[in-house]
Amino acid sequence: MKKSPGYDEIDFFVLKIIFLTHSDILITFYNKCLSLQCSPNPLNTGVIVLILKKVENISDIKSYRRVTLLSTLGKILEKLLLERVNHHLRKNNHQHSNQYGFRTNRSTEETILDLLHKINSAENRNQHALMISLESKGYLTTCTTPQ
Repeated sequence: MKKSPGYDEIDFFVLKIIFLTHSDILITFYNKCLSLQCSPNPLNTGVIVLILKKVENISDIKSYRRVTLLSTLGKILEKLLLERVNHHLRKNNHQHSNQYGFRTNRSTEETILDLLHKINSAENRNQHALMISLESKGYLTTCTTPQ
């Protein structure tokens, strides 16, 4: 869990103390969010911070990487939702064995090793191997705001 607070400036350390001393407050809050199937708007509001990529042209916007700081309460809610979705997918066998992204205990190294294994297997059978790779650049560079 990243520790940078969002616009609400509620630090993760503070939430940890609240959880240790008054866990019922947070548990009730998150259970209510899950039962109502909603995420309060303040939890979805982010602050965009610009970070200089390298010592480049500081007047060029492309020299900066945008990082959105989200509410710590919202990050925890997202993590709870992700755990529930992943549990449902695993329990009902809805994840394909070739899916590596957004899965627990899967990594890019495993993806590469699997790819190399498939290439070597094709070579050993005197077959060809074809890989198609798509790169999406800049698809997350826009930020929409509710009207």
